[in-house]
Amino acid sequence: MVALFDNQSIPEISPKELQRHLNSDHRDQLQLLDVREPQEVSLASLDGFRVIPLSQFRQLAEKLLQELDP
Repeated sequence: MVALFDNQSIPEISPKELQRHLNSDHRDQLQLLDVREPQEVSLASLDGFRVIPLSQFRQLAEKLLQELDP
């Protein structure tokens, strides 16, 4: 889990679990965050992921809470 604030967090999932979700009929309901840094994302990325570098996560957490569906 990645904590946004004391009372809210975003769950982390395994690569296998991600694959299962990506192959499901509910893929369009996923909210996917990639917290890698830009140089890591430039090596490999997946369509549909929103990139929020972990180094900026704390500053953007409040904005994310407003934009993402809990």
